[in-house]
Amino acid sequence: MDPGTILAISTAAGGLIGGFVIGRQGAFSGAASINQLLQSRIDVLETDKATQGQEIARLGSKVEALEGLVTQKARVDELHTKVDAIATRLDSVAVKVGA
Repeated sequence: MDPGTILAISTAAGGLIGGFVIGRQGAFSGAASINQLLQSRIDVLETDKATQGQEIARLGSKVEALEGLVTQKARVDELHTKVDAIATRLDSVAVKVGA
């Protein structure tokens, strides 16, 4: 074989080997970047979940406070009705007594 043919074959073989090595490195690099992307997305979702848990706890305490206020209002309304009934009786007693 002449030197030109040997040089052409060795250049082609080097190109094939280099392409294979670079392709493998690119594949590993692509997989690593996909892994990093997925991990960052998982981190965001975990943060969102924690934030939602805190929001649910905060809203739960507000619901409890509102339930307490509704109960208090019902008691006040009941007392108001009783006070009105007592006032009516007092007025009728006052009329009978002549006050």
